[in-house]
Amino acid sequence: MHSELKSDINFAKELCVENKSALLELQKTYRDSFIYTSTKLAKRLKDYNEGWIYQTLKKVNVFINDDIMDSYLWLVKYVAKKCCYYKGEKKARLNTYIHFIIGVKYKQVRASWLAHKYGDIRYVPSCISKLSEKHEDIFRLLKRYQDKDIAKQNADYLSDDFEQLSYDIEKTLIKEGKIDLIYSPLMTELKDNIPQANKDEPLGLIKKFKFLIKNLDDIDYELFRMKYWDEYSVREIIEYYQSNNRMNELHAVGLSTSRKVYDRLDQISINILSKVFNQPVKQKSNALKILTTELRRYFDE
Repeated sequence: MHSELKSDINFAKELCVENKSALLELQKTYRDSFIYTSTKLAKRLKDYNEGWIYQTLKKVNVFINDDIMDSYLWLVKYVAKKCCYYKGEKKARLNTYIHFIIGVKYKQVRASWLAHKYGDIRYVPSCISKLSEKHEDIFRLLKRYQDKDIAKQNADYLSDDFEQLSYDIEKTLIKEGKIDLIYSPLMTELKDNIPQANKDEPLGLIKKFKFLIKNLDDIDYELFRMKYWDEYSVREIIEYYQSNNRMNELHAVGLSTSRKVYDRLDQISINILSKVFNQPVKQKSNALKILTTELRRYFDE
């Protein structure tokens, strides 16, 4: 066995038992990768005004807050535990193994992170247990992913069956006052932030929001969904169009640079929010986050 591979196996063993010096070395070597993954894990959580800037080895400034640091510390231990299974098979180096865990297997990392953040996904409240085993299965998926669309993609049920089962679950949890087990309580936040001059109830605002989005031009609709549904950055949106040889579609509507795409998205959001609330909205990002989350919750988007 090569000395490098033997060293990797010994280091993995130290990580497996959470040896302090090994954990420090792990962070020193993979800090930038862990920070990047941690920001992805925490991006859907509630924003905080307080935070600080971390500069990567490539001199890139990254905004860090408490949620991201929580995910970072969790990720370090998660990777360390995964190293218990590293045996150097097929002469694979530990570096390759670790990047495989946080890259290719990101969906598994995300699911485990949500379980850490929101509790044991195996727990099923009695009000759901009284329904059926199928309802329990869907409840666990909704609790695991905290996102109906992702849960649907990972469910072994037909689309119509999933929709009916999830509807039963939502209705039951709302009645029992436990809807926060599968969804963040953003509807209350939306209601609290409706401008005083607007008399519409939250559901009415969401319906209006849906109508306005559906009536966007095709390219604007796609850009809007990528930015506010899938949480792509403008750079990632440009890379998506480049990788699919579709840049000509952006150029055709005058979106030849990242700045122009950003300005277009900003203008779209301003127009939509002003029409939803019948007046300008100062906290655009918060309003959009609440509206899009609730739209996914109430409608089949």
